[in-house]
Amino acid sequence: ECIIILTTNALQEDINKVQMGFSSISERMIDESSYREKLTKTLPFTPEFINRIDKIFLMEELSKDNLEKLLMIEINKIITFYKLKGYDIVFKLQATKAFVQKIDKQFGGRDVKRFVNSLAIEITNIIIDKELTTKVDTEYFTITRR
Repeated sequence: ECIIILTTNALQEDINKVQMGFSSISERMIDESSYREKLTKTLPFTPEFINRIDKIFLMEELSKDNLEKLLMIEINKIITFYKLKGYDIVFKLQATKAFVQKIDKQFGGRDVKRFVNSLAIEITNIIIDKELTTKVDTEYFTITRR
């Protein structure tokens, strides 16, 4: 047996019109057959393929709190990476709130990842450009060479 997870935003507008939460379609008072029909028309898959999907789950849009938690997980990866390279990165308290404001909720977790990648590039550029030997303080974080 195998579990395959497919994700799509293809019918996000329809999903946003129904009650939010994480549950299967049948638990949400949505006619699963009409949803499958819409998927068949929207996605480049044959009805035979769609019929092989055993369960469809709808995901709730990420809240600001969800985005903040996800952002902290990703930021901690940056902190750990640079710690191994001999740098301490300390993010200031207002940074997380400011970062969450910059993230487009429409793109959710993907936008968090893109944003964190841009932060990592910014930190790397500071380290390279400043030939960091001691400490650099920015608006959102401090970089210290150990």
